[in-house]
Amino acid sequence: MSVAHILWFELTIYRRPRHGIETEDPDIPVSSHAAYHNPHPEPLQPYVQPQSYNDLYHIRCFIVMWKDDWGPVACWPFVIEDLYKEALAQDAVDEWEEDLKDKIRKGHIALDQLKSLFMDLTKDPWMVRDLWCQAFDLVSEIHEGVACVRAQLKVYSDRKVPRGD
Repeated sequence: MSVAHILWFELTIYRRPRHGIETEDPDIPVSSHAAYHNPHPEPLQPYVQPQSYNDLYHIRCFIVMWKDDWGPVACWPFVIEDLYKEALAQDAVDEWEEDLKDKIRKGHIALDQLKSLFMDLTKDPWMVRDLWCQAFDLVSEIHEGVACVRAQLKVYSDRKVPRGD
């Protein structure tokens, strides 16, 4: 017996017999029966994303731009030191200090925007949890940056050389 005959024999034995719609095959739904039930759930209503997610997106964009000049927050002490040395060489320490204070101010504005997200929450518990988790991540990023700049500002303000007027 050849391999082709064996395969043909196995296929004819193990092949499931075909039934028509009239034979009441349980795998073939017949929509003409009165007891027919659609096993699939009804389609969901169109989902409208709340404004909070749009606000989170804009705050994420702000953080990217806020960190763009100096890189990751872990590198900020080194960057601030280099900027201080440049400002000291150009006798522009006051402008350098104002730039740092402006960075802190912008961070506080972003924190206020995150805080305002939770003034009007949706009724979906899963969405509240999701918003909370995302906002918590963003808050920690901003707080880390603000704390770093404040600490460096304090360190370098103690180094400030009094002017002899």
